[in-house]
Amino acid sequence: MVVMKKKPTSAPSSPNPSPPSADPLRGVQHKQKETEVEFGRLKNLVPTISKKQSVSQLDVILEAIRYIDQLQDQLFDRLEANGNNVNAFVVQGKENAVKLQDLRRKRRRSE
Repeated sequence: MVVMKKKPTSAPSSPNPSPPSADPLRGVQHKQKETEVEFGRLKNLVPTISKKQSVSQLDVILEAIRYIDQLQDQLFDRLEANGNNVNAFVVQGKENAVKLQDLRRKRRRSE
C-alpha cells in the first residue's frame, strides 16, 4: 500500500514576497534613529550645550541658531576690523545670500 503525504495547508505565498526593509514600521524606525543621530551630531557642534546635558530637540535647534548668530556677529566684526568693504561683501548660504549691511541693521535692532 502506498501512503501519500499530505502537503501542509498554509496561506498561499505571494510570488514576490516583500523584503524586510519594505516593512513600513522599519522604515519609520530607521528614520527616527537617523534623526536622533543627526541631532546628536548637531548637539556636539554647539558649544553652549553640555555633552552630558539632556536637552530636547527644540532646544538643540534654538541653541544652534543662537550659535550661528554669534558666528555671524564675529565674522562681521572681523571684516569691519580689517577694513573690508562690508557693504559689498556677501555671505552666501545654500538657500540665501545675506549682505553684511543687513546684518548690521539686525545687530543694531537687537542691541
